[in-house]
Parts: sequence; structure tokens; C-alpha cells
Amino acid sequence: MRFECPRCATSYTAERCGLALKEGYTGVVTIACVMCKAEFDVKIEPKTVTETPSWWARIVMRKQPVERIDGTTVVATLRDS
Repeated sequence: MRFECPRCATSYTAERCGLALKEGYTGVVTIACVMCKAEFDVKIEPKTVTETPSWWARIVMRKQPVERIDGTTVVATLRDS
């Protein structure tokens, strides 16, 4: 997982920042950029995908939609000073 500074586009890895987040959990981290000295917040959320069964499976066999986690979404925003 990589984070990118919104101001100068410097890229950081989660391991390098010391971040360990369990799968399926949400986290908010504040990072200070080494290059431009800007602070920015990174929000990490699990990306869920819903698999809907076909008409036959839903109506006749009564199968329910299944939700599964498919990776993460990372959003970085600058902090107001």
C-alpha cells in the first residue's frame, strides 16, 4: 500500500511509515512529508464488492448477495494549518 503527498507527489509505503492495519479495518493516519514539510491525512478503507447471484439463483434457489473485501481505498487530503 502506498501513500502519495497531495502537494508534491512524494510517495511513501505503509511499511516505511510503520503502519500495520488488519484486513477489513478502517484507519486515519497523519503523515508529515519529508520533501515539502506539508502534513496530510490518509484515510484507508476496505473496498467491498457485492456479488449478486443470477435471477435463477436469487428467485428459485433463494441465494443471497455475498459481500467480500477486495483490496483497500486510500484517500490523501492536506491538513489545514
